[in-house]
Amino acid sequence: MTSITLSLLTHNKKECVRLLFQYSFEVKEYVKKGPQVQWTKTHCCFYIVYEEDTLKKLIRYFERADYRVLNKTLLVTKKPCPFKKQ
Repeated sequence: MTSITLSLLTHNKKECVRLLFQYSFEVKEYVKKGPQVQWTKTHCCFYIVYEEDTLKKLIRYFERADYRVLNKTLLVTKKPCPFKKQ
């Protein structure tokens, strides 16, 4: 089973979620078609800007393909964004 690991990332002063996975052409092609997924040359990874709704849609998108999403419970919460200072 393919695993996608989510981790926090700051890119161009924006709060983002990095999408990490073991490379395969098929997985890469699927990931890049995900909702609002972008590529950063700076960090050499796919990412999305951190928005709870977008992240939930992306997790569902991966789960439909039977990909295991790691760290999703750390990111999808009703708590404030972890990047913002309280």
